[in-house]
Amino acid sequence: VLRGEFRTAREHLEEALRLYDTQPAASFDLLMGLDEKVTCLTWLAWAIWPLGYADQGAKYSEAAIARARQLGQPATLAFALAIDGALFHSFRREPEAAQAHQQELLGLAAASGLVVFQVLARITEGLSLTEQGQVEQGIAQIRQGTAAWQAMGTATGRVMHLEVLARAYRAAGQIEQALGTVDEALTLIEQVGLRFGEAKLWRLRGELLWLEGADQAEAEACFQRAITVAQQQGARLWELRATVS
Repeated sequence: VLRGEFRTAREHLEEALRLYDTQPAASFDLLMGLDEKVTCLTWLAWAIWPLGYADQGAKYSEAAIARARQLGQPATLAFALAIDGALFHSFRREPEAAQAHQQELLGLAAASGLVVFQVLARITEGLSLTEQGQVEQGIAQIRQGTAAWQAMGTATGRVMHLEVLARAYRAAGQIEQALGTVDEALTLIEQVGLRFGEAKLWRLRGELLWLEGADQAEAEACFQRAITVAQQQGARLWELRATVS
């Protein structure tokens, strides 16, 4: 999913769920401390959403959270609240729903000592604050969260976090900072090959150039790049958005 190979990811995840449901539950160990069915439902939601199945993706996301609640495993529930709740709703531009999951996640992560999920909750909460008008507080929170995430030494998720920061800068009217953040994210994509949000970032770059008053052809080239990337990935949702832009 994070490589942007959504169709292949969907096939594998659907097969994984089929196998899971046809085998005795006791035959599955926890994957890195997380319930395997929850992780499959989670990443399936993220795989089919850009393919154009937004409502179906939301149902998988809700199913992952529901199962995580039933299991009562703190790490699995924190994962679901973070990825299916806070982050998923943030990327769907649903700040109130995102914020509800963020608050629950912060309490659970603090009680269970799950630092990674505390950081992620702070990042998405910062975006919600920005989009609700608390711009300076939101940006400061996102920057603190992304710095803490980077200090942990993992590139996974950083492209998404930079996109969140760029969106916050745009909401604040800080176009130059937003452009710099988008360019950092696009450079990181080339370095690590995690192309999940590549089409979105090219579209955002085009919109930012347009707002900055750049040459129309330069902005249009970014939109065309976004369309091309989305078509290659089968991401019809992002192709549509780039075409509209």
